[in-house]
Parts: sequence; structure tokens; C-alpha cells
Amino acid sequence: GKVKAHLDIRDVAAAAEFDDETIEAYAKRRLNPELLEYFIEPLARTVNLSRASRVSKLEVFNSLAGLFSTTLVHFPEGVGVVSNTMAKQLDVRLNTPAKSVQRYDDRVEVTYLDAQGVATIERADVCVLATTLPQAMEHFPETRALFAPLAGMIQYNRGLDVHLGYKAATKTKALMVMMPPSEQKEIALFFLEHNKAPNRTPAGHSLITVFFDHTAADRPWALD
Repeated sequence: GKVKAHLDIRDVAAAAEFDDETIEAYAKRRLNPELLEYFIEPLARTVNLSRASRVSKLEVFNSLAGLFSTTLVHFPEGVGVVSNTMAKQLDVRLNTPAKSVQRYDDRVEVTYLDAQGVATIERADVCVLATTLPQAMEHFPETRALFAPLAGMIQYNRGLDVHLGYKAATKTKALMVMMPPSEQKEIALFFLEHNKAPNRTPAGHSLITVFFDHTAADRPWALD
């Protein structure tokens, strides 16, 4: 109850004071081994594709609060319709990696390489650095002093997902299945996409997305 009053899925910082231990440490302190294995671990893997020993208790609490306080929706055309609709209204340029960002009193200048590899400068009122923290610090030197402490603490995670299609329907109507490590060491969870909406697959077919956690993703990462 003390934590719940501060949880806000749109503002995680509002509950920053409770970001003081992993969800594994919390479960060992307040719950029991069975709940850790069959409830907490599957939640941590679902939220972060990682293990409870690497996930903050605040991350799991906030995700639970958000899940039960929001309405889930889907797009008949698939979630890609969101980015595609936005892209139609914007000047989208591919193969143009940013190299640096300079801020002045009345403008921002972004230097990037165009599709031919020629350095080009774009001037604008505002620039949004929608990238990873290391890249933001590299391209925009002003952020280095501000984010240096965070850069030394943050740990990026990665997962692996595989899509499986079948010419047969599953017997369950479940949306997803979350896996404890004792049942599957590498598979964190899987979604039954055909149960999300009737147009996800042809009638009588199944589409299953299998999500592997970081322990499985690290091994094949270097493969071609």
C-alpha cells in the first residue's frame, strides 16, 4: 500500500525512493521460494526478458500497477499502423546516421551523413535525441557531464524472439504463457498471437511468438 500510492506508469521517478533493491531480494525478504520461482521470476522475465536478480522491484511493481489500471487495445491492421501513419506525415530519411548535435541560442544544428555518405547540416528549433544513452553522449557532448553517473550504472538488456506458424489451432484461448526458470531455462514467455484478434492468422491456424531471455540471447548474438 505504501508503494502503490506513488506508482505512476507514466512517471516512474515518482516512486524513485522505492528503487532500492532487486525484485529477487524483495521476494526473499517478504515472500517465499515458491512465490519467487513461480510468480516473481515469470513476471520479471515478462517485463524485462531478464531474471529477478537483475530487475528492480520498482520495475515489477510499476508494471503490475499499469497492467491492472489500463485498458489493453489492439489495431486490426497490426501495431505497425501507428508508425506507418506517423511516417506519412513526416519527412522520414533512411540511411542518414547522425554524427553530432550542436545547440545555439536560437537553433539546433544536426550533422549527419546523407544516403551518399556526404556530411550535411540540418538546422531546427528542436532536436529529440531518441537513441541509447551512449550514443546520445557521443553525439551531444553537453549531456556527458549530466549523464555520466547514470552511464556508469545502467545495464542494457537484450532478448530474442522467434515466430512460429502452424496449420492447426491451439486448444487454449490463452493470450500468453509465462515460464519460470525451473520449467524453461531460456524461454521467458510466449504469446499466442492468434488469440489476440481473429485476423492475426487464417481460420484454424496458429501463430506463436516465443521470447527468450538474456541468457539465451547472448549466445547467438555474434552469429551471422
